[in-house]
Amino acid sequence: MTNFLTRHIINHYRDLVSEHVNLLTFEERKFAITKLRTFYLENFTAADALLLIEEKLSIVKIVLKETGLGKTAALSVLLQELIEKKFLLPEEVDKKFAAPVSHVVAGLSRVRDLYQKNTSLETENFRKLFLTFAEDVRVILITIAEQLYRMRTLDRYPEDVQQKTARESSFLYAPLAHRMGLYAIKTELEDLSLKYTNREIYKEIARKLNETKRSRDKYIYEFITPLKEKLSELGYEFEIKGRTKSIHSIYNKIKKQNTSFENIYDLFAIRIIFDVPAEKEKAACWQAYSIVADMYQPNPNRLRDWLSIPKSNGYESLHT
Repeated sequence: MTNFLTRHIINHYRDLVSEHVNLLTFEERKFAITKLRTFYLENFTAADALLLIEEKLSIVKIVLKETGLGKTAALSVLLQELIEKKFLLPEEVDKKFAAPVSHVVAGLSRVRDLYQKNTSLETENFRKLFLTFAEDVRVILITIAEQLYRMRTLDRYPEDVQQKTARESSFLYAPLAHRMGLYAIKTELEDLSLKYTNREIYKEIARKLNETKRSRDKYIYEFITPLKEKLSELGYEFEIKGRTKSIHSIYNKIKKQNTSFENIYDLFAIRIIFDVPAEKEKAACWQAYSIVADMYQPNPNRLRDWLSIPKSNGYESLHT
């Protein structure tokens, strides 16, 4: 089992390294693999060690691919327990990898202690304490990544844990992800939370979205095609794509409007993203709006101008 564990760690690590070639040097990788293998085999059964290391590497992948963090954050996730248990000295790690890992690990440890002292994460006070204890933004992003991994694997846990974790995702982690600009993660956390807290509604909306997918995709294609031609005449680099609204978003519309799924009309959105110099961004957006308004009847009441007055988090766009 020991040899199998070693091979498994190496295979997982190779997958990770193949996508992030320059993340660590060969010597750094060798050091990390050796230390991880030794620590987990000394402290856990081989089967448990395998599961724990798989979990760590899965979270590292989220940290790198979905939050945009780099070497320091990845190492902090991998080596946190080793540093906390004094298996590795903080200064040894910082020196070996030329990265301030111990600083981020200290933040993760403070947050972990905070969790253990609080029975409920669903309070405004906890949210404020969490942000205070984290200190470093990387700690917040890593914690969000860890929660996303838990939500993706929530089927493994008993019902009471599922409910508690799902509610925490909705109250604490999804809003945090939104504040950090991690919109895809925010949406996934909200959808997964609804999946466990309101299973029947989640299944019903998912089923109806699936049933209408073909006609919706056809409509989006027919909408986008002539729009692309007109936008191309502006001479700007741009991307245009359609996306279906999230299940959680649709559920909120159903509740807010007190209506049925069939009466929700904005089930999808078309997004136009320009790649232009900063000084031309606003003009490009208003030109795009003009083209859309010429081709389709606009509803002035639904226009949202976040170009003239951006949102507090820096978000700038036009919605119509």
